[in-house]
Amino acid sequence: MTAGAHLEAEQAGVRSANTAQPFFAREGSGYEPRAAAVSGWSADMVSGPAVLGLLAYAIEGEYEQDEFFATRVTADLFRPVRMCRIDVRSRIIRWGNRIRLVEAELIQSGELVARATVAFYRRSRNAAGAHWVDSRVPQPPSPTEHPGERLIGTSGVDADWEPLPQGGPAWRTSDRKRIWTTGWSVIEGEATTPFVRAAMVADLTNLVTNMGTEGIGYINGDVTLALTRLPAGIELGLEADSHRACDGVAVGSATMFDRDGPLGICTVSAIENDRRTLQRQPHVPAAQPHPHPVVTAPAVLSG
Repeated sequence: MTAGAHLEAEQAGVRSANTAQPFFAREGSGYEPRAAAVSGWSADMVSGPAVLGLLAYAIEGEYEQDEFFATRVTADLFRPVRMCRIDVRSRIIRWGNRIRLVEAELIQSGELVARATVAFYRRSRNAAGAHWVDSRVPQPPSPTEHPGERLIGTSGVDADWEPLPQGGPAWRTSDRKRIWTTGWSVIEGEATTPFVRAAMVADLTNLVTNMGTEGIGYINGDVTLALTRLPAGIELGLEADSHRACDGVAVGSATMFDRDGPLGICTVSAIENDRRTLQRQPHVPAAQPHPHPVVTAPAVLSG
């Protein structure tokens, strides 16, 4: 099946589902990917948000402390994560009085395929004094505008939110991109925490920063999410802040926001992947092996 055909099949399945489909099920001490975790690049690969969700889930579940806040998560996605059993191992890098740093790794068939570090900061009070704040605030869709659906939008002349499927004409532009998500689930039978939800959505930074008139021509090898607070509710948005590219290397950043306003910043660095561009029109090439499974269009859809 081509990447385009696989995308259409996933979109049809998600559009018919009214509840969040989990990315993984527990299998003993490990995890088995479910159908919702499939990447758009290949039916044998796990999507970026699913990878981020499992890493964040593993760290938060073992190391969260009430007086500390998971302020920053950075994930390195350097090998394909396949649609087969995944084991997780973790370790403490530093356990300080104000800053604690933890690392988790995903293992398949004895091989390291992805990893993440989470920095926990001790909660306190804000510093004194006035500080510069960006006056531009991303605006979520109206609660009555396509309720319960995942939406896309741009900052161009036609800046309205519109339902997925992603990759329609509204997104094949050079305008600023934004996305509004709802209904993410990482582990079958378990509630998804706000931190894990934010980590999953962070992987879509490559989508909003690197989608252009010819599709997504860059594939990111990392994701960093920095939070000042946790998201409220199950709805969460991303709006592109910047995109820079030179010699086949791109960097991008986006603001994460919910109905209460901005809550974090996401960044990605990416490498040119134009020969396998996702959503290139009018032809979508067949999926081929590539370094890792992040920034897939179905990643938007499969939660």
